[in-house]
Parts: sequence; C-alpha cells; structure tokens
Amino acid sequence: MTRIVNVVTDPSNYVLTLTLDDGRTTHFDVAPMLWGPVFEPLKNNRALFDAVTVSEYGDTVTWPTGADIAPESLLAKSTI
Repeated sequence: MTRIVNVVTDPSNYVLTLTLDDGRTTHFDVAPMLWGPVFEPLKNNRALFDAVTVSEYGDTVTWPTGADIAPESLLAKSTI
C-alpha cells in the first residue's frame, strides 16, 4: 500500500502536494470540497487549511478541525 510521507499546501490555491513513500509527488485539489460544516472552516481560515498533516498511518491527510479526506479519493483523484 502506498503511504503519504509529506504534505504541503500551495499558498496561491487549495492544492495539496503529496510526497509518497515510493518517491512520487502528486497533487490534490481540495477546492471543490471546501463547503459544508466540515470543510468550509478550512476555506474561511487559510492558516487552518495550511495546518494540514499526514495521518498517523500515512494513508490520508487531516486538519486540526478533524476534517480528513477518504484515502481512496485522495490517491485516486490526485494528479502527478
């Protein structure tokens, strides 16, 4: 199973750059998800969005608010 070893945000948009354990780098656009009670706070507070981290299992990313992205979606919809 592919693991995420690092995540960084792009300050000009809502794209995450993910570094995978096999050395590949992928990009995931979170912008279409930034609505509703779970994700809207991330859109309204850039510092909160930038506080994203890799989950303890390396399978997804999480935010301090408890928001996360389903691992299947995160890797399946990422672009290289």
